[in-house]
Amino acid sequence: MKNCRNTICAGEDLVLFHYGELDAGARSRLEAHLAGCPACRAELADIERTVTAPPRPDARLSPVAIQRL
Repeated sequence: MKNCRNTICAGEDLVLFHYGELDAGARSRLEAHLAGCPACRAELADIERTVTAPPRPDARLSPVAIQRL
């Protein structure tokens, strides 16, 4: 993604891969690509850290953000 120009991992494919939402063919192609692409493996690791991170109990919306809701 960041340093990869292969269209096999473009867009939201890595997120869909993480959640198991790709069809079997797309999953196989992406798995093969990930085996040889450190940039996409790093991007997938970032996604996995982001979606599995525990919520921060001290996180608060700013007053401006609350007004926008």
